[in-house]
Amino acid sequence: MINSLQHYALAVPDPEVGRQFFTDFGLESRDDGDRIVMRCHGRDQDQVILLGGADKKRLHHVCLGTSQEEIGPIKAKLEAGGVTLLDPPYDSAPDGLWFEDPDGVLVCLCIAEETPARGEPELNYNTRGFFRRLNSRGCKEEHYIAKPRRLGHILMFSTDMPAKIKFYTEILGMKLSDTIEGGVIAFLRNGTGGDHHVIALAGSEKPGLHHASFEFGTVDDIGMAATNLAEKGHKSCYGLGRHVVGSNYFHYFRDPWGGLVEHYADMDSIDDDDAWEVKDWPLDGNISRWATDGPPPDDFLDNTDA
Repeated sequence: MINSLQHYALAVPDPEVGRQFFTDFGLESRDDGDRIVMRCHGRDQDQVILLGGADKKRLHHVCLGTSQEEIGPIKAKLEAGGVTLLDPPYDSAPDGLWFEDPDGVLVCLCIAEETPARGEPELNYNTRGFFRRLNSRGCKEEHYIAKPRRLGHILMFSTDMPAKIKFYTEILGMKLSDTIEGGVIAFLRNGTGGDHHVIALAGSEKPGLHHASFEFGTVDDIGMAATNLAEKGHKSCYGLGRHVVGSNYFHYFRDPWGGLVEHYADMDSIDDDDAWEVKDWPLDGNISRWATDGPPPDDFLDNTDA
């Protein structure tokens, strides 16, 4: 079963444009041959890989982690399902199983776990009758750049939602957390539990990537990071707000190619399958419980990769 989302890769016209955007977002870059690799500060794990040579931005591949014990049974399920195993797409690509999902999206399954996040101070909130921060100021006096902790999830478009959900759950061992509008949108978590979703899916006429989402420590960090991006000239799309499904606070920005990158904090977490009720939510009114800029924009669910 899947235990982690390791990274996603984009093929883009100019990787340097992507390097600048993700650097402004708070990630750190390194060169890997003709590829650019982005990581979160203090985290020894590739999170975004940028490859050049594309006419327009497209999702190149997704890399998922599993255990030594699980990779053999998953390989057997792939082969039994008629899935062709492929060669890695470039020399420094991760070792593992390479294959395409039902939408033709290239997937790498490697033996890996999510690496530990950087150490951070304890959050000391004050609320009525419960004061954890005494005699010190909560708002930092100096301007600071809030940086993402980790890549939390991605949302991919799919031309065949039932087939895509079946593939990721029955073959790769992920678990369904919730759906919207009978499966128009679906939320999948790791087979080992944890975040409400690490892969979300939405129906579309063509495959593509809707957004990638990075975890921040607090709503204040989201606000500071969003302010920093706006000051650097990047375009806010939607937020600040709070999702209903998954419960996370969010703020979406447009990337250089018209797609979305999300800041988030405070995601629902699931560690007991029996204690969690999978629910199908109506689409109307359930993208967000609230948002500072009202309902989502008309183009919010557009597939910019199509």
